[in-house]
Amino acid sequence: PLISPDQESNNNNNNDGSNHNTPLIHNNCIKWARVYLFASKYCECNRSAFAESASLLQDGLALIEDNLKWSSSVYFDLVFEMTESLARMKFIIGDIDGCKIANDELLLRAMSIKQKLTPLTLQIEIQITSKVLKNTTFRLVLKQLNVSYPRVVTPLNLFRKLKRVRSILKNTTDEQILNLPLMVNPQLSTAILVMIQVQYYYYFVPQKKLLAIYISLRAIELSLSHGLSQYSANAFLSYGITEMILGNIDIGNRLGMLSLKLLSFIPCKYTGCTVLGSTAFCILAQKQRLRKLLEPIPQALNEALEVGSIVHASVCLLEVISIRLVTGDNLYSLGKFARNILYQQRINELDNKVISQVKCLLQLILNLQCEDYGTWKDATLLNGEIMNEDQYKSVKGRDSSTFYFCKMFLNFMFGFYKEAHMFGKKICQSFLVKSCVALSTIFEFYYSLSSYRCYEIHPRRRKYLRTARRYRRLVRRRHRNGNPNATPCYRLLEVEELRHTSDEISELSDACTLAIELQMVEGYSHLEALANEQAGRIFGALRCYAADRYLNKAIFVYKNKWGATAKGLWLQAAHKYYGEGRSHHQSKSK
Repeated sequence: PLISPDQESNNNNNNDGSNHNTPLIHNNCIKWARVYLFASKYCECNRSAFAESASLLQDGLALIEDNLKWSSSVYFDLVFEMTESLARMKFIIGDIDGCKIANDELLLRAMSIKQKLTPLTLQIEIQITSKVLKNTTFRLVLKQLNVSYPRVVTPLNLFRKLKRVRSILKNTTDEQILNLPLMVNPQLSTAILVMIQVQYYYYFVPQKKLLAIYISLRAIELSLSHGLSQYSANAFLSYGITEMILGNIDIGNRLGMLSLKLLSFIPCKYTGCTVLGSTAFCILAQKQRLRKLLEPIPQALNEALEVGSIVHASVCLLEVISIRLVTGDNLYSLGKFARNILYQQRINELDNKVISQVKCLLQLILNLQCEDYGTWKDATLLNGEIMNEDQYKSVKGRDSSTFYFCKMFLNFMFGFYKEAHMFGKKICQSFLVKSCVALSTIFEFYYSLSSYRCYEIHPRRRKYLRTARRYRRLVRRRHRNGNPNATPCYRLLEVEELRHTSDEISELSDACTLAIELQMVEGYSHLEALANEQAGRIFGALRCYAADRYLNKAIFVYKNKWGATAKGLWLQAAHKYYGEGRSHHQSKSK
């Protein structure tokens, strides 16, 4: 605990017999303010105690009289640094109003453009978080950073800019880009960072998508013409996402690989964490297996934890959990790993969109493991050790796409296919699902399967079949484009489609066997169990005794290989004649 400077002053006064109300001398104020600043940095970097760090900074600033904080040159630099740190801590802990007050004070007091760089960046982040960012504000910030930006972006301007950047990249090799000089102008480097933040935000605003593409192109131009900065990797990444969405997979893949190569030339580790996570999900998943992309992300996670960047560590943690979940890793080891990182590193104290997504996925994992439910409907509720569903929905600004995806997944797993289809319908227009290739493939797969199951239960409602086939075609397109992560999903959807077009047992048996063997080769235990469950359901509906064998294997894989004990128990209870060698009827949704 820190000794109060007032106590020290009183002790000194008592020793020399002077008046107890004598004000602190300037040197004493500066000394104690610096002690509080050092203590706050220790709490931030070594303990990830952001709220405690903010409290220490406020106490340190309170030591200095208001009329001396900004007027005296003795205090100015120290007060500016402490206020800047306070604004950053307030933003991290979610106190946006407090952050805005501190940041406005910084913008008012800043005496040079160098002092304005961090406050300007934070100003954009505050407006993005509050969802009140205006294009005029963004343009004025860039103007202060000496970067031109048009008042209105027309489709013609966008086409010209896109054509120019594509031409430059076509005539420039990766080696030439990597050998570009480093950017020496901090204003331009900050401008690139601001552009990247605004671009990602505009991607989620339907009316601003043209602006998002234009901003990514402008950031690339600055990097190519003025040299590489610590944010250039993010600039190439954001443009790669744009090309991927436009359907240019090869260009997007090249830019994703280039952004990874740039990490060795970038001194900022924070940027590296973000690039690794985003690139793995958004670009390289089109051409490479997700498990291969998983290799560098734990290293980035450890780097972020070592340097105290808990915010970027949370991004890496989200990517690790997502990839390991969709590739069928054992749920017990995955849940233990995620909980250790979440609580030991105090990441759970953060309250932002990334952490909310992490909590949704982790609660989903725990729901699949639980063995004791009053009803199976309880298994579809995201309530438990990590989060409460009602509290989650009551907070505005939460990430609804991940929440709805988890709800769709759990409802599908526990036989509530109509509800799964409903949640899938809520997120089928989400940009997040479209931009994130790994998630979009999994979403399309489960949404198509849910629609097929709904059609089996309600054969007169052809809309379910139309939806199932439409999303099956999307997965097929990814499979034909050479996406290795879409092939296992597509094989299972082929079996579903064959079930509705043929009753030949030999043909169905060959298709089911092929799908099961493929999942085993790929090592996707969750899809292996699902393929066996699918075969057991199909042959049970055809009154074939082979259904017992498939269902036995499905329950074994669910419980012992994937670790989804609750799913295994549900499957065992859902089939009345399981294990007795009798004919099986088609299982229906509860």
